[in-house]
Amino acid sequence: MNSITSRADAGDNLQSSLSIKISFIVYWGMILVGLLATFVLLHGREKEITDFYTTNANSLAYEMGEFIDTREKFSSKREGSDSVHPPISRFSATVSSVNTVPPWGT
Repeated sequence: MNSITSRADAGDNLQSSLSIKISFIVYWGMILVGLLATFVLLHGREKEITDFYTTNANSLAYEMGEFIDTREKFSSKREGSDSVHPPISRFSATVSSVNTVPPWGT
């Protein structure tokens, strides 16, 4: 049986219609505009967020240090003892102290 083709399908097998071409241009144009707007709006935002988190972490560490230093329970002088133990430094960890040989050997 022969299939009956409409007049529009007979001459337009490999060519797109004008509405598809316009839709294609509009679609990719909107994608490009969206990407450009994203880059413009978010330019430098990562640095701002990192600085904000760093500032908050440093503030929290300072506040916790002040809190610990003001508590009697964490005081460096013990009752009944004449010696004063030096406070543990919060920022004294170094790479050399981490890479030591364990007491049981290698």
